[in-house]
Amino acid sequence: MGYSGLVPTELKSRALYDQAVFIETSNFDILAAKAVGEKVFKPMLWMKADEKLVAELIQGPNGKLDCYESILYKQK
Repeated sequence: MGYSGLVPTELKSRALYDQAVFIETSNFDILAAKAVGEKVFKPMLWMKADEKLVAELIQGPNGKLDCYESILYKQK
């Protein structure tokens, strides 16, 4: 794979990397996908985006960033 040089090979670093990836996919990706749906795809279908929902989606990850940062802080 093209990303193999970016993924840690040492066991502890790989575990921290996997933990960060899990946080990313389970907490941020779903919110980003919904926000993109509202802001990009709805207008393409001549639908109006729900701006209140978009604001909530964008604010959603803020409480989880501390956990993500603490994991990433432990490795280069």
